[in-house]
Amino acid sequence: MTTHVISTFTDTTKTHETLLSQALGVIPYQPVSDQAHIFSFDEAKQRTFTMIFVFTPIDIIYLKDNVIVDKHQGFSPFTSHRGRPHNTAIELPPGTIRHQQMNLGDTVDL
Repeated sequence: MTTHVISTFTDTTKTHETLLSQALGVIPYQPVSDQAHIFSFDEAKQRTFTMIFVFTPIDIIYLKDNVIVDKHQGFSPFTSHRGRPHNTAIELPPGTIRHQQMNLGDTVDL
């Protein structure tokens, strides 16, 4: 298994902790070219992420205790995806999962 360090492949990170920030997600930050958007939650459970009003594809990884438990490459505009139970989700620029060779079971250092 591999450990991925977010700061080594994105220029900036934005942590979304408030309900409003989590609801807006990447909408105010388009295009998502060099940013990682981190969504942290108190408990691990399934959550649905939607791409309403996000006009470019992104990648998303779902973590449980910093381990990748699900991933979605090329998350298309105006669609939704329900990740496996997770307590962190990270929205990434498109192609990041492939380029960084992120796999289920890998660890992510935030």
